[in-house]
Amino acid sequence: MLSWLALVACVLTVRCAEVDRSFLPEFKWRHGPHDGAMVALGVQEDGKILLGGDFTECNGRPAAGMVRLKKNGEIDEAFNTPAGIQRVEDFTFGEDGFIYVRGIFAFNGKTSRLDRISYEGVRDENFHGQGTHQPSGFSVDRAGRLTLAGGFERYSGMTAYLARLLPGGEVDPSFQPHTRATPILSLCGGGVYLLPEGKLLVAGLFPEIGPYSHSLQRLLPDGAPDLSFAADPAVTGGILFGAHVQRNGQIVFTDHRWDGVKRVNANGSADKGFKQGATAGKGLKVLNYAVGPDYRIYIVSGPDAGGDGEKRIDRLNRDGTVDGSFNQGAGPSAWVNTNDRMMRARVEKDGGLLVYGTFRAFDGVSCSGLVRLKTDLLKMIVATEVVNGKLRVAAMGNDGAFELEESQDFTRWDVVARGEFVGNEGEVEISLVEGRAARFYRLR
Repeated sequence: MLSWLALVACVLTVRCAEVDRSFLPEFKWRHGPHDGAMVALGVQEDGKILLGGDFTECNGRPAAGMVRLKKNGEIDEAFNTPAGIQRVEDFTFGEDGFIYVRGIFAFNGKTSRLDRISYEGVRDENFHGQGTHQPSGFSVDRAGRLTLAGGFERYSGMTAYLARLLPGGEVDPSFQPHTRATPILSLCGGGVYLLPEGKLLVAGLFPEIGPYSHSLQRLLPDGAPDLSFAADPAVTGGILFGAHVQRNGQIVFTDHRWDGVKRVNANGSADKGFKQGATAGKGLKVLNYAVGPDYRIYIVSGPDAGGDGEKRIDRLNRDGTVDGSFNQGAGPSAWVNTNDRMMRARVEKDGGLLVYGTFRAFDGVSCSGLVRLKTDLLKMIVATEVVNGKLRVAAMGNDGAFELEESQDFTRWDVVARGEFVGNEGEVEISLVEGRAARFYRLR
């Protein structure tokens, strides 16, 4: 709004990661103490943690296949594990107030691959049994419409690879993506992500979906390709393994070339300020990743794309370079399945890093395949707005005090406002004067 306004977020000293010893939930595995792995983990907006895996107990209490933990690792007694769970693979928190669970479920003589439950764990029996196709990714809008991707040639006689279901489970005939069935079914599907104005981002392999890249597309609400979006073919591979849409609209992803993390801008152009193909080092392939609220990226790496070899976790700076101050210590060990050394990560709202997999120790601390690593958040300006001559600055960082500083020449910095991060978020206002020299702002 004001051409002379510029904002700069400062970089803080990063602490080494260490295991949070107050958060060590214990699981009893279905096939014995040395088998099993967490295969699904989701973090709710309120910080509670949903887990799915081949376990029968958590912290000594029955929890057949699914459990919810409080922030401190205690079982959330307000959540009731639904019956009939055979396997949980993923969680999606719909904008309609439900939790959608992908996996295998048996209930009242029916088997489905997708279930819908309330935040108390109560199954929606009207939804169960809908959709016999295996979705590889999906999203749910506030109206309860579910857009799913998968390796299907036709969904109930309608479109290939992409379909939208109305709240009752019937196919939405108004959603007509420009897809065409091909015999490469096993490689199709991927992530589906809601964007502003009802648009959708799809990441995977969707042949014939539009005039540009087949692996990353933006669709209009009716499923037609958004021609204002053109993913840079020099960055995107032929098959994407899903994506992450940052709060600023930039898109982070990896692809079938296993050559590291990449990022494009909101319009699909390559982010020239990011080290494309970012990895933790030579010979290491990025197996999965998690983007923090401060845009730093945690990557799980290994020497190959399969299950062999040691796994490790590292952190990338916001430009894709390796953050040498992040230290996993001894890392994961005591693998219970040497043929499938699985490890994944999720970042919590306050910067905590949840790491889960088939290990039974992390940095020398015994565990049950799930640990939290203590990390930090960079203080960061996330939104600005000028209202009635005042600059309103929304920011994020670790709980505690912060200052907003102003400079004209990057040499002298003056404090112009003070605030407090509560729940890792804070806001301050300063009065502006039109016509003065350019000012720059940073957080301290």
